[in-house]
Amino acid sequence: MTQHDVSQWPLVVSVIDGCKKAEDLRDVAARWQDWLSWNEPFAALQIFPAGDNALLSDRDRWLSWWLEGQRRAIRRNVIGLASVIPGVHYDKMPQMSIHKVFGVPSATFGSVNTALRWLEARAFRPNEIVFNRAAVEVALAGVA
Repeated sequence: MTQHDVSQWPLVVSVIDGCKKAEDLRDVAARWQDWLSWNEPFAALQIFPAGDNALLSDRDRWLSWWLEGQRRAIRRNVIGLASVIPGVHYDKMPQMSIHKVFGVPSATFGSVNTALRWLEARAFRPNEIVFNRAAVEVALAGVA
């Protein structure tokens, strides 16, 4: 997993380029633990690069279990979660039910641009948080 520094915005970005080993999942969980420990509102953008089969594995069950244990912190701190799944996998993925489970606005998209527009409209504007989408797009240029 790669983390991009967009700390001047309340947005965390993770590029999950494969969770093939247990250590990879622990890394994802550790990042989330760090972000949740801020005790401040933030939105999350998860990008799964083209050709990544990480989402299609049983390891997602472990990550779901871990996230379930973080339910209270997620509800308190996460103002929106957008996941970007490449076109080849997008149609195969069931829509994530983060909203139903955690009460957090969430959606899955086929492009980063669409995900950022959604986060701006559904997470930042309703919470009256300034979001510089253009600057985020520049920071993420070439990622997905």
